[in-house]
Amino acid sequence: MNLYRSFASRATLARLLPMAALALSFGCASFGSLMESPEVSVVNLEPEAASGFEQRFKVDLRITNPNERPLEVDGLRFELDVNGQRLARGQTGDSVSVPRLGDAVISVSATTTLLDVFRQVWAAQKAKGVRYRVSGRVFLKGMFPPYVDFEHEDELVTLP
Repeated sequence: MNLYRSFASRATLARLLPMAALALSFGCASFGSLMESPEVSVVNLEPEAASGFEQRFKVDLRITNPNERPLEVDGLRFELDVNGQRLARGQTGDSVSVPRLGDAVISVSATTTLLDVFRQVWAAQKAKGVRYRVSGRVFLKGMFPPYVDFEHEDELVTLP
């Protein structure tokens, strides 16, 4: 009798386990799709060390969380374009907690090449202002999916 009961419970478990896994995956997927992407904007840009072919910057980025739950940021990577041309790329593995409906600032080291600087100088001669675009990916702890992409554009100066 115990052998039959053991077999029956294993068979039931074998049928229920895939259904439970499927329901859990749909639940997690739908939760992730309900989350709004954070807004990431440039707060400050400071030059750091330079070598013959590259320039490093310290870039302060403000992460604004439009969601009802806090975001535990576990890293970030981004690309910064100015007037339609790439200026710098950066990434960090630093962590920061962004409160629900709040914001936080994270400092990231970024690098640009001599070629990117030349492109900026060339584009600045024709530009009627200074527009920037920052895009990338924020890595999150305890979320599924474990990242969210972002993109933000703004105009700093408009020339007559």
